[in-house]
Amino acid sequence: MIADLGGYQMFDSLAVDSAAHTCVATLISGAVSDIAPDGSSGTQYKLPGPMVTNVCFSGKDLRTAYATLSMTGKLVSFERLQPGLKLQHLNA
Repeated sequence: MIADLGGYQMFDSLAVDSAAHTCVATLISGAVSDIAPDGSSGTQYKLPGPMVTNVCFSGKDLRTAYATLSMTGKLVSFERLQPGLKLQHLNA
């Protein structure tokens, strides 16, 4: 996949949701960016810090996303409309 969100942004870790969108921790802009399979960008979930370094899904319906803010050492969560992808070995 190739994606360009514009401006100066750097990608870190990622997770895939149930619609095959890549949800990637986005450094500098301090967000989790939702990127469609065709590379077009969707929602950017802005978070309270510039160094978002990890993202994963949790909760009963996998709609809760968790992300780490590496400059402060905090773990934050936010709700998404699209649930995360169920992992065969974990969410069976």
